[in-house]
Amino acid sequence: MSESYAFPHLADTLGELNRFGAVIVGSLYFVIVALVIIFVVHKIARKFLFPSLANKRFALVLIFTLYALVLVAAALLVLSRLGFDVTIVGRVALLAVIVVAALIFAIAPYLPTLPFKLGNMVEVADVMGNIEAITPVFTRIQTFDGRTVFIPTPTIWAKNIVNYHYTPARRVELDLKVSPDHSVADARAVLTEIMHGDDRVLEDPAPLARINSTSAEGVDMVGLCWVPNADFLSARSDLYEKVVEATQTNAGLSLALDRQQVVLSGEVSRP
Repeated sequence: MSESYAFPHLADTLGELNRFGAVIVGSLYFVIVALVIIFVVHKIARKFLFPSLANKRFALVLIFTLYALVLVAAALLVLSRLGFDVTIVGRVALLAVIVVAALIFAIAPYLPTLPFKLGNMVEVADVMGNIEAITPVFTRIQTFDGRTVFIPTPTIWAKNIVNYHYTPARRVELDLKVSPDHSVADARAVLTEIMHGDDRVLEDPAPLARINSTSAEGVDMVGLCWVPNADFLSARSDLYEKVVEATQTNAGLSLALDRQQVVLSGEVSRP
């Protein structure tokens, strides 16, 4: 029995599969090349163009629309090469993409989103660090002391979140207890001069020193100044170091010493 008699339609089937395979492979090439081009354009625009745009949401929806149009065009190309009439289907698909993009643009501001992105410095649930990963299950934070903390993403919605990424400047507070025997005016002048002498301290708002309270133990004074967010930790540490140096060199600043009151009860024997 000949092979053609046993499988009379084998040649036709293989021919059809070969034709379909060529169509699918050609369409995949089109999809891959188009998606790569859009991806590269997206990355370039996100780095150089997006920061200067007033409406970043429109740009993101436009990129999404381009991705969707490429996929729709690939599907229509396959159907067309297979012999289907895609005139009506193409118009409906194009209209659907435009309508969906318009809906996303309209409702996007009202969709719940986490108030931080990858790379932001945040403080969540008493954990401060940089956001390294965000998934529906966990959010990974790298702390400044080298720890990697995983916080369940659903529980973050119920936590107080501080995102320092959106804070261009932060206020440094230098808490001091000045000796009661020292001139308060001199201490205030030295503290203000220390803050003005650091290049990272902003001129507006201007640095100032205030008295919070007084007692027999000393005068509670605080120095207030603003620094760029990225310099907060280093600037605060350096300013405290300059305060210590001022107390050691008798530069007009003297800190109060802790005092203890000893109460003796009963008779005290004298030698």
